[in-house]
Amino acid sequence: MAHLARLVADRPGWLIVAGGGTFADAVRDAQAPLGLSDRACHRMALLAMEQTAYALQDLAPALRAVTALDNLSSLARGSAVWFPSRDLMGHPHIPESWDVTSDSLACWLATVLKAPRLVLVKAAGALSAAAHRTSEADVRAWAKAGLVDAACPRFAAAFDGPLSLVPADDGAALAHLLPAAAKTSAA
Repeated sequence: MAHLARLVADRPGWLIVAGGGTFADAVRDAQAPLGLSDRACHRMALLAMEQTAYALQDLAPALRAVTALDNLSSLARGSAVWFPSRDLMGHPHIPESWDVTSDSLACWLATVLKAPRLVLVKAAGALSAAAHRTSEADVRAWAKAGLVDAACPRFAAAFDGPLSLVPADDGAALAHLLPAAAKTSAA
């Protein structure tokens, strides 16, 4: 995570959508014992994404915080990490369930921002090599294989740009897919 944070921080114009990671896993683990609704857990998972965003900022202090989409001016000065709760809590077009995770939210954000590309960085070992969308069937296959969330195919269909999956431990693929000069892209 530290390597990725520093890599993106050094490339102006990128916006990181952090996954919830172990923080979201804690929410999943608490749902049944506490009898929590999917709605509550979705909102808690958004906050888990923000915990990961704080961790990324700690690892790469050059990353700027984007706490609302109406404040993207920081991308002109460098890369940033998105804190999604203000924009997404109770959003009418975002289902509040475990079917929607940071994968779908990154696709949604890339569509809203009209980003030129979207790179979904997956945990080390999640896939053996970088994968690139050539058709909507690719994203459905990724969802079926558990590489992206169940709602991702629907959100990815709305995004017109190139979409790639890359393992976090594939430095060469990351360097290739995250070029030094970018214009408001989502990672």
